Amino acid sequence: MTGHIGFAFEQNDAARALLGIAAELAPRWGRRSARAESLGALPPDTVEELFEAGLLSIATAHRYGGAELGWPALLETSRCAARACASTGWMIALMGGHAALACRLPEVMQQRMFGNGRRQLISTATPSETGILTSEAGDYRISGLWRYCTGVDHATWILARCYHAGDLIGVTRPGHLVLLDPRQVTVRHDAWQVMGMRGTGSKDFTIHDQFVQPEMTLRLSVVLDARPDAGSAGRGGYLAEVPFQPYFLSLLIGAIVGCAEGAYDEYLEGTRSRRGGGTGGLLAERLADSSGKIVCAGHLYRSILETLHRAGLSRRELTPYEQARVGRDRAYLARLCVEAVHGLVRQLGTRAMSENDPVCRHWRDLQVMASHLDVSWDRWMLAYGDHVLSAVPSHGVRAPS
Repeated sequence: MTGHIGFAFEQNDAARALLGIAAELAPRWGRRSARAESLGALPPDTVEELFEAGLLSIATAHRYGGAELGWPALLETSRCAARACASTGWMIALMGGHAALACRLPEVMQQRMFGNGRRQLISTATPSETGILTSEAGDYRISGLWRYCTGVDHATWILARCYHAGDLIGVTRPGHLVLLDPRQVTVRHDAWQVMGMRGTGSKDFTIHDQFVQPEMTLRLSVVLDARPDAGSAGRGGYLAEVPFQPYFLSLLIGAIVGCAEGAYDEYLEGTRSRRGGGTGGLLAERLADSSGKIVCAGHLYRSILETLHRAGLSRRELTPYEQARVGRDRAYLARLCVEAVHGLVRQLGTRAMSENDPVCRHWRDLQVMASHLDVSWDRWMLAYGDHVLSAVPSHGVRAPS
């Protein structure tokens, strides 16, 4: 299962070159995966390779030294890396998505981040109920606890979502975005003790009454909504112009599929010698079942990329039905990948108990990725079902898609 679906909708030399570089570096990342787990972050040499190869600026605008490619290039490169190390694949996708988001920000914020070139690693963070922005008489201050700040150990900037002091916490979503220097936060290095994806270093941090410049804050909706004026400013292709949320919610699917493919490849390599005797038939059946599920997940993945990329090229917003379908397909491909790798792990016997077994590592990483809200089965299946049940019927009968 070593072939890629490929850039069916983004055939160009830059995309192929970046994928080739990722494929060349991936074995190194695989050999470092145990080290990434023990460090609780990507090793510095991996981060340096990602910077040097331009793999953290795939979706960054040309004017900041990025490749300014679309969604398929970013997610396919993430998928390739995740076959060897899921945490590295996750970082490529998430940091690339953050860079694309940064190219949608007001000019003053963009210049602050990219003023020293493309070597920027931009992390984001989710606030707890204490993550509050206050503003009084032009004085903006931020305090509280933030969770899951992926890559914070290597970050050059942090985009922190937060509640405004006037928000109804627990009712109002965190609707503001604040640009922070990592030196303004206190990282909780003991806050990422998890079973998988340890190499992402998605740690918590706290802020105590830090002053922020008013021009470094804005409403999140301003960033996520359509920005039809952005194209004329050369800010990063269609990702700078179209409504961004469907793309941002789909960042992790390349890493999920790649992680499952990596587990399958490792399992196959490690069990070929066991074929024959009384277990050959069982192993063959398990491989067929798991590979079929991963291939099906790959087709859903391709469908999502096609939908997002074609809409982006047309500079149009996804229809409500497309949004519901993309959410359904994200959740379904994650479930297929989990089931596929679970089937393999069940056949490993005591091997599955070893932290150092590569199949076990992929399995742990996949469990953590599949728990993410963006691929939540309950959330996205319910949303799809509600949509199709409440939609006004069209003439004739439409087959499900």
